[in-house]
Amino acid sequence: MIRPNNRPKGANACRNFGFEHATGRFINWFDSDDLMEPDFIHKKLAAFDTETDIVLSKTKIYYVKDQTEVLEQRTQLTSNLLEDFITRKISWYLPDPMYTKSFLDKHNLVFDEQLLGGQDRDFFQRVLLSNPVMLVINYYLTTYLKHSASISENIYKQGNFKITQSRVRALISFIKRLQSEGRLSPSLRRFYTAELRKMIPLVHKDLKTTKSILKVLLKLGSLNFETLKSWSKVSLGLSSLMITGKGQKLFK
Repeated sequence: MIRPNNRPKGANACRNFGFEHATGRFINWFDSDDLMEPDFIHKKLAAFDTETDIVLSKTKIYYVKDQTEVLEQRTQLTSNLLEDFITRKISWYLPDPMYTKSFLDKHNLVFDEQLLGGQDRDFFQRVLLSNPVMLVINYYLTTYLKHSASISENIYKQGNFKITQSRVRALISFIKRLQSEGRLSPSLRRFYTAELRKMIPLVHKDLKTTKSILKVLLKLGSLNFETLKSWSKVSLGLSSLMITGKGQKLFK
């Protein structure tokens, strides 16, 4: 199966194209950086019941240069699943979830083909927003080979402006959706305020993107001493960046 020329390049378009042609009851995406254990499919399928939408296995990370292996410990379920995932208290990798196709179809869940970085987290967050019934099995069924040629390593080392710009767009869109559904808690407001502030030095030369961040920051804050103090630092930092090209520390 080959991605047609009328679809954009990138992993997300390929994942969506494959999903559109899938005919089975279950969906499990897999990346070229990953190694699958022989019983990967069997153990996941065996864990499903009629109520389960997603079964999660776990991933081992193998650092090729150091020849060391780390077991991901954050793949777990909590009572505050969406917020804990957003704030990175829990996490998992692309191959870990196996989905029922009916769940993905019901909620129109596909990857954002315009997003150039952070695609997996963006997708997982939208999945969690749909309140799936999930189950974690305590098996490490994937090995992620991490080395200098890893896809994610190369993307973020480039420091590509377009990647950051697309992530800002997706982040703002998700914040608005959380707000519209009444799920933007005070702790998430603080988290997103910090996240967006860190992005300003990366996009400050693009006035449109910077303005969109500032608008959302205004809506996320409440008028108090800490907010005024924060905005003073943002204003000073932006002025410094525009004049001297320095001032990134003021956004931390």
